[in-house]
Amino acid sequence: MAVTIKLKNASGSDPSASDLVLGELAVRTDNGKIFLKKDDGNVAEVSGGGIDDGDKGDITVSNSGATFTIDNSAITTGKLNNSAVTFAKLQDISQNIIVGRVSSGSGQIQSLTAANVRTIINVEDGATADQSASEILTLLKTVDGSGSGLDADTLDGLGAPSFVRSSADDTMSGILSLTSSSQYPLNINGSDNGKIVLQGANNPYIRWREGSTDKAYIQWSTSGYLQLANEEAGEILRLKDGANGLVWSVGGTEHVVYHDNNLTVGDGGLTQNNFTNSDHSKLDGIESGATADQSASEILTLIKTVDGSGSGLDADLLDGSTGADYLNYNNFTNTPTIPSNNNQLTNGAGYITATLTNEQVQDIVGGMVTGNTESGITVTYQDGDGTLDFSVASQTDNNFTTTLKNKLDGIAASATNVTNNNQLTNGAGYTTYTANQAVNTSSQPTFLDVYTNGWFRNNQSGEGMYNQANGMHWYSGGAGYMDIGGGQSGQGIRCRDNHNGTLRGYFYYDNSNRIGILDGDGNWAVRVDKDVSVDFRVNSTIELTVLPDTVRCEGAFFENNQTVAANKTISDGYNAMSAGPITVNNSVTVTVGSGEVWTII
Repeated sequence: MAVTIKLKNASGSDPSASDLVLGELAVRTDNGKIFLKKDDGNVAEVSGGGIDDGDKGDITVSNSGATFTIDNSAITTGKLNNSAVTFAKLQDISQNIIVGRVSSGSGQIQSLTAANVRTIINVEDGATADQSASEILTLLKTVDGSGSGLDADTLDGLGAPSFVRSSADDTMSGILSLTSSSQYPLNINGSDNGKIVLQGANNPYIRWREGSTDKAYIQWSTSGYLQLANEEAGEILRLKDGANGLVWSVGGTEHVVYHDNNLTVGDGGLTQNNFTNSDHSKLDGIESGATADQSASEILTLIKTVDGSGSGLDADLLDGSTGADYLNYNNFTNTPTIPSNNNQLTNGAGYITATLTNEQVQDIVGGMVTGNTESGITVTYQDGDGTLDFSVASQTDNNFTTTLKNKLDGIAASATNVTNNNQLTNGAGYTTYTANQAVNTSSQPTFLDVYTNGWFRNNQSGEGMYNQANGMHWYSGGAGYMDIGGGQSGQGIRCRDNHNGTLRGYFYYDNSNRIGILDGDGNWAVRVDKDVSVDFRVNSTIELTVLPDTVRCEGAFFENNQTVAANKTISDGYNAMSAGPITVNNSVTVTVGSGEVWTII
C-alpha cells in the first residue's frame, strides 16, 4: 500500500509567520512555491514558482521556465551521485553477455567471453560449486598422501590426541599389543645400552605364555632377589645374596646351591677349594667298588686271599709270637749257606731270582680289591690296562652323585656367585641391560616415535596429551568437549600449512576474558570481550563493533545490493533500511508488517 505525505498548503497568497510553526513547510498550490519558517520567526521562500529563462551555468532555461537544457559536457563523474545511473540506462546488450574490460589500461566497457571471465575470477574451465561431499572426497584422494600438505582434523575418525607420535617423545596409558607375525615385531634400535625399564611395582616381572597358558617368567622380588621361574615344571632358580646365595626351589622347597663362596651339595657343604683337578684324577685312578670303611675282619679276609709264601707280607707277629720267640738262623746247625747275591740262587732250587713286574703287582692289587663292595662303592680291576674302576651303586643326599658331578662339569672354570648385573656379560647369553622406562597399563613410557594402526585411547576424563617441554595440555574434561590449557596469559591453537610451516592464523584466548581469531601476523581479526562487545578487524583496525543494543561501523560507507532478488519479510518488531534506488525483481515480494518500516534513502 502506497504511503502519501502531505504538506500544509494554500492558494492565492504566501503564508504568514502565524500560519506556520518553526521548521514547518507550506506549499502554494497555485504557483508551486514552497515556504519554511526560520529560527528568527520569518517565513522564507525555499523553491518553486518557476525560473526565469537564460543560462544558469550548466543548465539553460527557456520557454518561460518550462524547459531546462543541460549544457554539453556539463555532467561529469563528480556530479553524479553514487548509483545514480541504473542498469536500465546503460547500453543494451545481448543475452548471456558479461561486460567488463580485459584490454590494458582504462577504456570503454567490453563484452567478455567465458574464457575472459574465468581468467578474471581465476576459475578453471568446468569448475563447479555444487560438488557433493563424495565427489570432493574422490578428488582429494587423487592428490592426498605423503607430501600433499593435507592437515586433517581427524584420522579414521580420531583426533591427534588419540595417537602416539613417532617423531617426538610421547606417553600412553593404554595397552600396546603387537600382533605382527614377523620375527622381531618390536625392534629397539638405539646406541644407548639402556633398552627397557620395568618400574612402578614392587615385584615387576616379564612372562612367557604359550597360547593362553603361563609357562615361565623372570621377576624381581621386593624381598631382594631375582628369580627365573619354570611355571610348567614348578621349579624356580633364585639369585639371592650372602648366606642365601644361589637357590633352587622345587615344589616350594628351597635348596641352596651356592652361598658365601661355597658350593652346596645336598644338605652338607662343599667348598670350592676341596674338589680339585688333582682330586678328580685320584678318583679316576680308584677302581669301581673300592671302599674306605672296611672293618679289620674284612681287611684280614682280603689279605688272606693273597698272603703266604712270596706275598712279601712282613708281619709283626706270627701266630701271636714275636720274632724273639723264634731261633736265630745263625744258631742253627747243618744249615745251608746263605746266598750273598742272586747269582748264588737258582730257580731250580726254589728261589725266585727276578723282581716282580708291573703286571704282577697290578694283578696282586687287583685281586685285593676286585669284587669287594663297601658303602655302595664297587671296585673292579681292569687287567687289560691295569686300572681300578670305582662304581657308585647307590647314594644318599649327602653323597657326591653322578648327577651332581655333571652339574659341576657344567659350571665354567673360575665361576663366581653373581650378585649384580654388572658381573654378567652378553657374550655369556645373559641380558645385562635394563629398559629406561616401564611399559605397562599404569606407567608413563617415553618414545621417540610411536606408530599404530588402531586407536590411541584414553579411558580417563581429564587426562590426554601433555607437552612436557611447554607445559601445554590437550584433553577431554567432559562429554562433548576437548580442553586446552597451559597456564599462560595467552594461548590457543595455531594453524599452519604443515609442520613448522607458514602460519595462517590462530584460535586464541587470554586470561582477560577475551577469545577470538588472530590473523597470520598474530593480530586480532575477530575478538569477543565477554559480556562487553564483539569487534571485527582488518589489519588490526576495527571495522565493525557489536555492542549491547548497538552495531557500530567505523568505515564511511555501507554498501547494499541494488536489487531484491528473493522474497523478504521484515522481522516483527524491527525496521529496515536500504540505500536506493532499489529494484524489486518480478515475482519477488517484500513484506512490511503493520508495525514495521522499510526506509529507502
